[in-house]
Amino acid sequence: MTPSTLEVVNTVAQVGLFLATVGLVYIAYYQVNKIREQSNADFIARLNREFFYENETNPGILQAIEEHRPLFKNAGGNFSDYQIHAYLRYFEMIERFIASGIVRIELVDEMFGGYIARAWENPEIKKYVDEIRSNKKDKRYFEHFEQLAKRILDIEKRSRV
Repeated sequence: MTPSTLEVVNTVAQVGLFLATVGLVYIAYYQVNKIREQSNADFIARLNREFFYENETNPGILQAIEEHRPLFKNAGGNFSDYQIHAYLRYFEMIERFIASGIVRIELVDEMFGGYIARAWENPEIKKYVDEIRSNKKDKRYFEHFEQLAKRILDIEKRSRV
């Protein structure tokens, strides 16, 4: 028994429809990824702008850390506990964005990596984090900042020649 012309046309149409559907799914997937990449770039640019240009305190803290100067007012620095706390919470927030898939670690590393790592390595900041954890009897304080800093330090370590 040979298939009728109608059956052949129907089969060809189904195969064509299937191929068109697969093609459209591929195009949609590609477009969604492009939109995600653009969204990541826009988001990291906004984080960068907020951190460096819209916050008057952060550049001073960065500079003090880089120059190994005291941070806290009670230790001869220029910054209150609240200002340092807000600075570290910004990095906590960024880690939560990474964990949620909102932004990629690679972009964060490029824009903030060195600042995050140097903050974590700073003895005053480590002491501050330890004191908060001890006073609050809760080891979770700044755990996301710590996790992010350790990931950044690991990336730095792997990239050294």
